[in-house]
Amino acid sequence: MPILERLLNAVDTISLRSGQAVSLLLLPIAGVMVFEVIARYGFNAPTIWSTEMVVMLAGTVYIIGGAYTQSLRGHISVDTLYDYLPARWQAITRAFLHYPLFVLYVGVLLWAGTKFAWDSFAENEHSGSLWNPVIWPYKFVVPLGALLIFLQGTAQFIRDVRALITGEGLTVEVSEEIEPEL
Repeated sequence: MPILERLLNAVDTISLRSGQAVSLLLLPIAGVMVFEVIARYGFNAPTIWSTEMVVMLAGTVYIIGGAYTQSLRGHISVDTLYDYLPARWQAITRAFLHYPLFVLYVGVLLWAGTKFAWDSFAENEHSGSLWNPVIWPYKFVVPLGALLIFLQGTAQFIRDVRALITGEGLTVEVSEEIEPEL
């Protein structure tokens, strides 16, 4: 297997494994929420930490899970005309229209996220709430997630360009249509 293919497969594996790993955080999120509801309404003893904990865990799932979603081409897109294009034009659109915009978006997210995380680390930033946890580790999740999303998007870009050059792997992607029920 050529080295490029191994690298692309490694990126896919990282996206898959990171998505699987953070999906496990959904269990503690649900557990904390159930605990809070029971404590608040069953014992009239609400916690000071549950809301922040859930936000931090769910934010981690959201941003790290982005690479997994990217690997499935599952992010929301406006594809009114795109679905009707031939496979070659879909690949051209992805490679030369979507990818530059993607790089701009993820580049800003990576740059700004790293700056915010580093500033937070330098200040040993706390949330300022009653619980007042240290939040710089959570802020480093943003640039990490952006890096993972960038790697996956770049792997897809390389595959699209390769498909355009070789003609192999060109398939028409059809989004799932949802028919309104009357």
